[in-house]
Amino acid sequence: MKSILKKIVGRIFASRLKKINQLKNVEKGKTCYIFGDGVSLKWYDLKKFKNFDSISLSYLPFHKNFNDINCKYCLLIQPWFFYKFRIIPDPTNLGKNLKNIFWYNKLGDYFKKNVINRYKKIIFITNLSNYFSLKKSTNNIFVLNQFEDKIFDKILKKKNLTAWNGSLYGGVLFAIYLGYKKIFLVGCDYLDEKPYSGHWYEKDSGIPLPPSKSLAKSFIKSLSDIVDIQIITRKYDGSNKKYTSYKNHTGHDLDYKNRDKIINKKNLNILKNWPDPRI
Repeated sequence: MKSILKKIVGRIFASRLKKINQLKNVEKGKTCYIFGDGVSLKWYDLKKFKNFDSISLSYLPFHKNFNDINCKYCLLIQPWFFYKFRIIPDPTNLGKNLKNIFWYNKLGDYFKKNVINRYKKIIFITNLSNYFSLKKSTNNIFVLNQFEDKIFDKILKKKNLTAWNGSLYGGVLFAIYLGYKKIFLVGCDYLDEKPYSGHWYEKDSGIPLPPSKSLAKSFIKSLSDIVDIQIITRKYDGSNKKYTSYKNHTGHDLDYKNRDKIINKKNLNILKNWPDPRI
């Protein structure tokens, strides 16, 4: 039923969804960074990532040094993100006994006014469910199912990939669609050789996770015939060419910064609207 509804909605908004086709191969042959929100960013100096274009996933525009990177695209593809009244999974109870809570969302409206409306040269990619909140934004492109591109969508189907199944998947496939041939993943800590959970805007310095053969790593491997993806880590001295350390990439040592050094109070307070005690 849900898939049928998405197809119907996709046909109604077909012209809007095809807008993304204008971006196909506009960055052909280039290199880019894709920035996640991982806790490792507390150790990194964003000024050292000026060499290539950047694609941001989620909340990097709230970082004090966001303007130091060359961010051309920003993904915020959570459904219904820009509406004030939401029912969401309780972030404090993500175990087996999931429960939903009511959330009065101040974050979406703040992001629209202070990020989307401010950075007119950045192209924002958002879920079609946010159409009625963002339909007047001239620098926004809506997505729903795949890329509305028969050739590219056929490639994804052959690889059994869904384009917008989370920010990382969406960001990497979007970069490929833009034509980038080499991607550096920065702050995507679940993919690290020594993975961590946590975000750069949270109180703590992250929680180590057990190494695993995650779906995300399988996803990256499945694209090795299309694009060269390298993961930038805090420290790495192994022989796997898919990883490189921050120092090897930038020539500079790690430098840990408390979050008050990398996010201002106004942005932090709005992020605290998300009901997660770790923020």
